[in-house]
Amino acid sequence: MSTIRRGRGYAIYIGLGALLVLIQVSGSVNMDVFVNVFVPYFLMLSLGAWLCYWAAKKLETHLWMFLLHTHRATIDELTGLPNRYRTLERMNDLEMSGKPWTLLVIDVDHFKQLNDTYGHLAGDAALRHIGQTLERICPPSGFVGRYGGEEFLLVIEGSEEMAKVAEDIVQTVRHTTFEFQGERIPMTVSIGAAIAGHEPSVVVFERADAALYEAKRNGRDQVRFA
Repeated sequence: MSTIRRGRGYAIYIGLGALLVLIQVSGSVNMDVFVNVFVPYFLMLSLGAWLCYWAAKKLETHLWMFLLHTHRATIDELTGLPNRYRTLERMNDLEMSGKPWTLLVIDVDHFKQLNDTYGHLAGDAALRHIGQTLERICPPSGFVGRYGGEEFLLVIEGSEEMAKVAEDIVQTVRHTTFEFQGERIPMTVSIGAAIAGHEPSVVVFERADAALYEAKRNGRDQVRFA
């Protein structure tokens, strides 16, 4: 909006300036000069001022549309976290950097049962709750995003704190109260973790995903390491 305000202000400034000039000279020059020189001058300046305002308004509209599409392309609308595309992009950036990094694949336990029991609105609220919890406890060197469905990814630079971060997530989700329409609903997550070696990020994901399924087979609400 500031661009439009500046454009409008500039247009008003030019228009008033041209009008004052027109009034000032109206009595000091002969009518032919006034009509043939100053009136066209006033009209051209007024047109230029209007074009400046119109261009500023169009620029503002296109800028807002660009920001909106950029936001939608990288942000998950339900949780407000980075979406699958942005999270995989972050993984690729770390892979290309050559630095050590860790991937946690986090899955909400019994999510289908929650949806069937309490409804999809409760499921959506549960995903937002988990997303906010992960965002709150994500370490400064970490990056958390929603991969899809009830699955989240947490990417961490380095590997030294991997076990502690993963265990903290399981404990925090287990002990953080989630309420929907006045009813407390227990929530837990299972996590598969993998430290990236000299391998593509897709291979790291496959190892972490396999560890996640091992955690689920062994009773859920726990971490398994690849």
